[in-house]
Amino acid sequence: MMSSNAELVKKALKDRKFEEAAEIYFSSSSKTSIKAHEGEIASFSYAETSGLGARVVLGNKMGLSFTEKVNGENIAVSLDKARENATYIPDDKGYAIFESDEERVYDRFKSADLHKVSVEQKKELALEIEKYAKAYDERIINVPEAIYSDVANERIVANSYGLCKTEKASLCYAYAYLMASDGKDTSVGFYFQGEKNFADLDPKKIAELAAEDALCKLNAEEIDSGSYPVIFSASTASSLLGAFINSAGSAFFGENIQKGRSKLEGKLGQLIAASHINIIDDPSIFSMGAASFDDEGVEASTQYLIRNGVFETELHNLYSAKRSGVESTGNGSRGYSSPLSTKLYSPYLQPSDKKEESLFGEAEGGIYITDVEGLHAGLNQISGDFSLAAKGFLIENGKKGKAIKNITVAGNFYDLIKNIIAVADNNRFNDYAEFSSPSIYVKALSVSGK
Repeated sequence: MMSSNAELVKKALKDRKFEEAAEIYFSSSSKTSIKAHEGEIASFSYAETSGLGARVVLGNKMGLSFTEKVNGENIAVSLDKARENATYIPDDKGYAIFESDEERVYDRFKSADLHKVSVEQKKELALEIEKYAKAYDERIINVPEAIYSDVANERIVANSYGLCKTEKASLCYAYAYLMASDGKDTSVGFYFQGEKNFADLDPKKIAELAAEDALCKLNAEEIDSGSYPVIFSASTASSLLGAFINSAGSAFFGENIQKGRSKLEGKLGQLIAASHINIIDDPSIFSMGAASFDDEGVEASTQYLIRNGVFETELHNLYSAKRSGVESTGNGSRGYSSPLSTKLYSPYLQPSDKKEESLFGEAEGGIYITDVEGLHAGLNQISGDFSLAAKGFLIENGKKGKAIKNITVAGNFYDLIKNIIAVADNNRFNDYAEFSSPSIYVKALSVSGK
């Protein structure tokens, strides 16, 4: 059933009767955030936001306008203002509005139980995280953050061709950030869990895995510099690969390729990674970015960025697709007040059937990296170079050995994906990371130590 917001947007478009193509993007969201500390609720917040952006194509020009006061009068004003703004924009043949008259409502990413959960239940979950963490081990000395949050949103894309698509979605998440000390050393631990349904959150698991993360890092040692076989944990591989693949500067985005900001220019159809590597974006997988259609109304679909090591797909919105003479892949991204860009939904590195433990046996004498820092400052998205502070463990006797600290790992993204010898089976989509990867074993990387 179409929402009242969708009916309002449809009516505004119908009433304007532009000869030019026009589009409205509407979004609204509500967010709850709760923090427990020292057995009490330290903070509670609830916020609602909404807004609407209009785009009008006038010949080879496109004008934009937005409002945060969503009513019939302001929608009409926004459309008129967007049309006026178009007259000041230089000509560009890439501007386009999606030519579709489909009407559809989606709710497959909407929680089944979140609307039934009371504020008191949410507060109790945050309190339980802190309680379980402190009870886990006497060396857990502080839990600065025991957090519960949830988000519900509605998104509408409608245009003068008759398109009107609506999606309602919701999600919840919780995490623990804590400190451990044995009197000689101090370390921190973290664990995050995100779900569609509140009932699937597990405060005990969150607390205990965060505690284990901190405890195992105590009394870490320094190691010599050198070239080492490296296994990146699933969370660290996700962060590192995601920084290159699912970011504004992604080499896989058509607009970046067109502007000379990608080393993948001219390499479509070529082998760019190890032949067993498949990188896929599947919008049907529930994650922070899951969606049924993009922010221009184009249906979202599964895309292979890399298939069997071969660069298979450039990702496009309508603008970059038109400039390249191809169809949009349904990866357009915008907010009501922000310009068009490109996005991924639920991208991941396809796992194998190997357990992470089996990789340790293959990388004897190497390093198992569980934390990296400096992902924003320590990498170059165009060249692919990275140099990151890291922590982890030595791999000894085919197992995770003693903890190590104060190392820097350096390499190049394009070399790394060619030198991934093996991947494990342990992807995690419920950590709501920008990219999901299993643990990966890389032949060798430069490590700076003591």
